[in-house]
Amino acid sequence: MEDITQELAEIMTNINSGEGALGRLIQDPTIAENISQTIENFKNSSEGLDETIELTKDNVFAFMESLQKTAAKTEVASNQLGEIMTKINKGQGPLGMLIQDTTTASNISETLFHLKESSIGLNQNMEALKHNIFFRSYFRKKAKEEEKLRNDSINQMIIENESIEIK
Repeated sequence: MEDITQELAEIMTNINSGEGALGRLIQDPTIAENISQTIENFKNSSEGLDETIELTKDNVFAFMESLQKTAAKTEVASNQLGEIMTKINKGQGPLGMLIQDTTTASNISETLFHLKESSIGLNQNMEALKHNIFFRSYFRKKAKEEEKLRNDSINQMIIENESIEIK
């Protein structure tokens, strides 16, 4: 027992003199300060982490709420689109009539064809009028005015470009 007491006394002497890891831990004020600072840093980090978690939770809740609203609006739009498609498939409304009624579609195609032919005929008539002796001077005057407007526009662009380059 005396040996154990003597060894304990020796260990305590070493600790009190700052020897060994435990001795340095207890006797060195720098290590004690570092440990205190580390504990304080953990506290601060923990508080910051709590705030971050709280903000993240709020953001997730806000995002989920927004997502639910978007899903509800999408559902309404989808239902409305379904109703529109049902009407189109039944041939209701102008679009449904165009898609389902072949007679109407054929009439529209024929009308477009005749409009195209009429436009070609009108262009030919206008060209003939340009060469007619009674209208020739009118069209020459009109061509000169258009050429003057085109030249004025080009000149204006040149002036604007030059003023930009000077700056």
